[in-house]
Amino acid sequence: MEREYPKGHMTRIMAMDGLIAVIGMALAAGPFVKHFFPGDVDTTVHVALGALIAVLGIFRAMLGYGSVWIDFCLFWIGLIVFQLPTIMHMRWSGGYTGAHMAAGGIIMGLSIVAWIMTVPVNRSFKKS
Repeated sequence: MEREYPKGHMTRIMAMDGLIAVIGMALAAGPFVKHFFPGDVDTTVHVALGALIAVLGIFRAMLGYGSVWIDFCLFWIGLIVFQLPTIMHMRWSGGYTGAHMAAGGIIMGLSIVAWIMTVPVNRSFKKS
């Protein structure tokens, strides 16, 4: 391996992206906990978005410490989750709206923080 990332950077990225992966798994499992029908569009959307978020979070936590493209993807998927109450016409449900806005906001916030923490580390490799 040409570059070695600092242990502190790896630990912080693993913690943040581990939390993102847990949120993704919760989104994927949510419809089954609520006993929604498997053929429902709401179930399909939640499982697909949750799986995407979980896979990206796990990949970044395990291998992709310097991959800022993952943060870019997570930010936009987090924005979709944040907007799900509007997209699915569920603004009337306070629990649904609050949970999705919190999950999407946390994903977007953590992806921005991870991006801000990763860019200086990657730039230091270019200088050397």
